Amino acid sequence: MKILGAVLMVLGALLGLLVLCLVMPARLRVVLKQGQWRLWAGMGPVMITLWPRKQKKKKRFRQNKKEQDQQEPAAAKAGSDGDGPNKWEKSKTRRRWTMPAVSVETLCDYGRLALDAMGQMARVLVLRRLQVHAVIASGDAAHTALAYGSAAASLNLFLPALEEKIRIRRQDVAVECDFETYSPQIELDIEVAARLGALLIVGLRVAYRFVQLYRRDN
Repeated sequence: MKILGAVLMVLGALLGLLVLCLVMPARLRVVLKQGQWRLWAGMGPVMITLWPRKQKKKKRFRQNKKEQDQQEPAAAKAGSDGDGPNKWEKSKTRRRWTMPAVSVETLCDYGRLALDAMGQMARVLVLRRLQVHAVIASGDAAHTALAYGSAAASLNLFLPALEEKIRIRRQDVAVECDFETYSPQIELDIEVAARLGALLIVGLRVAYRFVQLYRRDN
């Protein structure tokens, strides 16, 4: 009985951990500041830096391997003067991949599937932070004014459409023009979140429909 109770406790803990992982939101954050890109990914309060990567010390065996790779083509070239092709010549002769014939109806079906997948993803995604600050400058007052007008008009069209598709919790988008400087600047901080359970359901739906289309055409 004690062993059975211990097994049930372990299974219950694993099940609770699985449910917690499915309920907790997965997050992805992208930051561009002073020309430097930074990327984080995580789950819940835990975030891991993906970029920039930490520089690792080069090991000696990697240098030796690189030198060996440089010597092998030279040796193969020297040995190619004899009879018969060597392995380097054989590796160059590969079969070319040809795209199978696809009908217009099939392309339309896959296109509708892709649009439907993007719509479902948009419903489960949440923009927790949308911060974009842009300064338009070109050194020419007329060009700067035209670029600023185009950027402002594009934002007025893009932001309402984005708000209809994706929930945005925190939004701070600003575009300015500077007639005194010559180089434009942009800084952004975007964080996207979604629950793993919802992403899993969307992925299974899209995969099921994709398999149906694939079996129908093959």
